[in-house]
Amino acid sequence: MRKAVFSFLAFLLFMAFAARSGFYPVALVEGTLIWKRSWRTAEEASRRFLAAKIYEAEKVVFDFSSPENQPILRDIKKDTLTFLIEDVVLERGGSELLPDFKELTKKRVDGVFAERPDTSEAALVLYGLDGQGFEKLVLIPQARIDVLKDALGNEFDLWFSEAKKKANVQLLLLPYRWDREMIR
Repeated sequence: MRKAVFSFLAFLLFMAFAARSGFYPVALVEGTLIWKRSWRTAEEASRRFLAAKIYEAEKVVFDFSSPENQPILRDIKKDTLTFLIEDVVLERGGSELLPDFKELTKKRVDGVFAERPDTSEAALVLYGLDGQGFEKLVLIPQARIDVLKDALGNEFDLWFSEAKKKANVQLLLLPYRWDREMIR
């Protein structure tokens, strides 16, 4: 009995740690886990970018806690998870299509840092991400799109739509659904 209680308490403690730290999966895409921590980082970067753009255009601070802005927060949650799922689809599909896909992607990313040495500072201001976080969350996914667009030309949109439809996507304990195009 004592062992069962101890095991149960240890399990609860682990679950509390996992929930607080984001160390649990929220989706499984083609065998790749998307972690809550990654999703939370993408959400925060998206919120910071939106707030910066609104401030730049209107000179007002956007209040995400305001009740009328809650639909925007829900959209950010869904859109960032869609983005993370699509990135896995791009990574997998690109690697299948092009043998040198990773090298081409890395070359694009390296080119951004070479062209714009201030990229890390700008990423911190706009997204709240350090250079490595910006590379992982913004530059690499965009480079994957660019490389595939170069390779596929006008066929990219059709290929990407079909790749998303074929992808095995499972959401884990989330109130959303994947409709083979995006999170709803």
